[in-house]
Amino acid sequence: MAGGAETTLPEGPVLRQYTPLNDLTDAALHDLRAHLRVVELKAGGFLFKAGDLDDWSFFLLDGRLSVDSGSGAPTTLEAGSPTSFCALSPPRPRLDTVRAVETCRILRAPSSLLEMLMTPDGAQDGFELDEIDEEDTHLEDRLLFQILSDYRSDSITIPSLPEVISRIRRTVEGGDSGFDSAALMVSLDPAVAARLVQLANGPAAGGGDPVGSVRDAVSRIGIDKTREVVAELALNNLMPSDHPELKKRMRALWEHSVWVASISYQLALKTGAVNPDLAQLGGLTHDLGAMALVAHAPRYPDLMNDPAALVAMLEQLRGPVGAIILRQWKFPDALVTVALEADEWHRTGGDRADCCDVVLVAQLLSHMGKPTAARLPKAPTVPSFARLDLGTADATMEVLRAAAKSMRSMQKLLKEASPSASSDAVSTAVAAS
Repeated sequence: MAGGAETTLPEGPVLRQYTPLNDLTDAALHDLRAHLRVVELKAGGFLFKAGDLDDWSFFLLDGRLSVDSGSGAPTTLEAGSPTSFCALSPPRPRLDTVRAVETCRILRAPSSLLEMLMTPDGAQDGFELDEIDEEDTHLEDRLLFQILSDYRSDSITIPSLPEVISRIRRTVEGGDSGFDSAALMVSLDPAVAARLVQLANGPAAGGGDPVGSVRDAVSRIGIDKTREVVAELALNNLMPSDHPELKKRMRALWEHSVWVASISYQLALKTGAVNPDLAQLGGLTHDLGAMALVAHAPRYPDLMNDPAALVAMLEQLRGPVGAIILRQWKFPDALVTVALEADEWHRTGGDRADCCDVVLVAQLLSHMGKPTAARLPKAPTVPSFARLDLGTADATMEVLRAAAKSMRSMQKLLKEASPSASSDAVSTAVAAS
């Protein structure tokens, strides 16, 4: 999508003029509003093209668009006309090619999140799962409904790797474990880090500004509470399934997250773009949505027996699911944006780099030298890299060397927590770097 700077978001009454936004409950619209963007599209710019597989719902706020369905002459859609209050050409894949006739303002919403927040007709306080017809509802919809149910009841859980959380527990429960070592160890696991930040941002911790780092979370709730939380998570930590594919995928997500977190920290430190601790937490939790989806997958045998469907589901839903989890857990807005947009390689933005730019570039750098790099853009070619102004290729390699050194230090800490262990999950992540 060609686009420019974001503009002011419309108020609720304006949003409710559009279908299907007018079907959302007040609570659902509030959740969605945090993820809406208004982008200016210059005359001649393409909003999308036929065949595109993006996951966005677009609504025309101002201006005129040309809609080409491929059969006959293009039609013109003008803001304020009856048909302009519906979402433009439902995605996956796009059926039409849409471009701006004149400068337009476009409202953009994540389609998967919008679908998750939709409430069936007649429901008062949200849907009930027994209202869903398992025979007639698509697998993807059933999974979305289940996750949204857990989201509304605040019962979404993210599992940890058993060997990692057990070693974190040994360290933080040690008699000489202090603030710094506890914060460092917790930074080794996305699930533990997210849970501590959630508690630190909750009313029991006294409220205040949202915590944006593991260090600040441990400081706010205290070392004793940190030990208690880690012990509880270690005791109740259950991998979603013994299914080899899911165990392999959860391990890969963990390895990717801690490696991206390490690169994000060093990128932020090198460029001064954002607080390095915020960037580290952003890297650590950017794939929390994928972890939640993997944890839910065993409930659906059809999904378990179709690896391609599982991969497609993760790619489509990981961002929106992660964003609503972090929003509910009262993470800073910057980290919610990371979960939602860190895979949007050519995302537009302001003149200065933000946390999402840091994590996005860290993700691309994390694939360097791996087969997966072939299907991704090169880091120096994306707008986020330009905003970071990292400089030369040598500077990039310096960041990666520092991140790898940090990972080796983490590996040493985990081995010290369990000297007799013959293998370590961090070893794989370090080797992959």
